[in-house]
Amino acid sequence: MRRRLISIVLAGLFVWLAGCYSYTPIEPREVTYHGKVRVWTIDGERETIRDPWVEADSLRSRDAGAIALSQVAGLDAVSTDVEGTVTAVGITVGAVVVLAWLVSCSETDLYC
Repeated sequence: MRRRLISIVLAGLFVWLAGCYSYTPIEPREVTYHGKVRVWTIDGERETIRDPWVEADSLRSRDAGAIALSQVAGLDAVSTDVEGTVTAVGITVGAVVVLAWLVSCSETDLYC
């Protein structure tokens, strides 16, 4: 019973955390509004940078230096995924209800 409880809690936590955030495409002029941005370069490389800004013809960040905008194939920003969060919360609440039901049932109870 205890292993089942731990499994349900861990599965609910995983689903909840996975549903809360997602990457969405953005334009270079929008990078200053995001704390974390994933950069796709024209040669297929992917790099995640923090606290980016555009300066002249480069994408800059305090941790990655500068990337020429001509080398940027795409930008994705981390954002809250409302649908994913609602789904994750619903699944977590459902798991808690099932867990509470399982814990309240004794092994000799015929109705559980």
